[in-house]
Amino acid sequence: MKRLIPVVILLGGFACGGAPEEGHGDAAPAAEMAPIAVRVETLAPSSRSEEVPLIGSVAAQKRVTVSARILSYVQEVKAAEGQAVRAGQPLIVLEDRELRAGLSAAQAARAEAASAIVAGGQAIAAAQSQLDLAAVTHSRFEELLGKKSVSQQEYDEAAARLRGAEAAVELARSQKAQAEAKRAQAEAAIAQAETRLTYAQIPAPVSGYVTQRMVDPGALAAPGTPLLEIEQSGGYRLEVAVPESRLPNLRVGQELRVEIEALGAEGPSSARVVEIVPTVDRGSRSFVAKLALPANAALRSGLYGRAFLPGAEQAGLTAPASAVVTRGQLRSVFVVEQDRLVRRLVTLGELADGRYEVLSGLEAGDRVVLDPAQAVDGARATAQEAAQ
Repeated sequence: MKRLIPVVILLGGFACGGAPEEGHGDAAPAAEMAPIAVRVETLAPSSRSEEVPLIGSVAAQKRVTVSARILSYVQEVKAAEGQAVRAGQPLIVLEDRELRAGLSAAQAARAEAASAIVAGGQAIAAAQSQLDLAAVTHSRFEELLGKKSVSQQEYDEAAARLRGAEAAVELARSQKAQAEAKRAQAEAAIAQAETRLTYAQIPAPVSGYVTQRMVDPGALAAPGTPLLEIEQSGGYRLEVAVPESRLPNLRVGQELRVEIEALGAEGPSSARVVEIVPTVDRGSRSFVAKLALPANAALRSGLYGRAFLPGAEQAGLTAPASAVVTRGQLRSVFVVEQDRLVRRLVTLGELADGRYEVLSGLEAGDRVVLDPAQAVDGARATAQEAAQ
């Protein structure tokens, strides 16, 4: 049987912490290296405006409820929720058989009245002829009565025939006037029937998007009953809640930075305050402010958004983004201290205009290295202030 001979493997430097870091590491001979020339920036205090986020959502400036103007059954619905529609586009078709029957009846009444008018005109002409004859006869008998050529009875009969002819003319004229009145009534009924017939086609009152459909074919539509809801395209607003304490910082006409989360960079970046509702919510102690959003085809009601209200100026410190070294979740910056490079862990805030807000790890007067790729922790350095 072979004997097991223990073998000791010397790990050397690896047993004492592993190999030196690449790039920005601290090597054992760092103190012996030649000084590294680096560009630095001396941090100085700066002021920044505090921004207060105001949470809200997008709302259409105008919403329209589509309803019927007559009582009828729904025959067809030509729009679905989310569909874009244009003003005047037919949306709902109502049953119109009774309306068409009413129109036909009114048209028939007009035709009948027109025939009666023609007949009345003919009757007037005939009665007028009889009146003319009766007038001539009466005049002749009146002359003969003066000459004692006719009896009083014959004259009275001629006078009676004249009065009868006059009455016949008046009757014919009255009948024609009645026929003309019936024709006018029929024409009014036709106009009303034609108008009511147009109500069977319900169009979109505005251009926009159908946000709610509340009816299906076969349902009975009554006047005033909501059938569809349309959100007018364009004219969207961001409605946000403003804390009571922040109201003095807000005014109508003010331009605020805004973000519509779902749209990202494609969404609007600013909006103008157009209205501050003058009532406060008792529960949240906040007001509602309405901001007019610029035109954007992707805007829809209900989208989550934020407006940022500038607050008081606050003193702070920022560091250039080029000086920051990121490794995993850790961020660090090299600073020059007594001609030595020292790595410092830092806590940073928001990035704006190429600079990070410094929350901890750095102070005003620190000289941060702008090109950390060549920096080595603990190495000597010759620092040159970068041009501002």
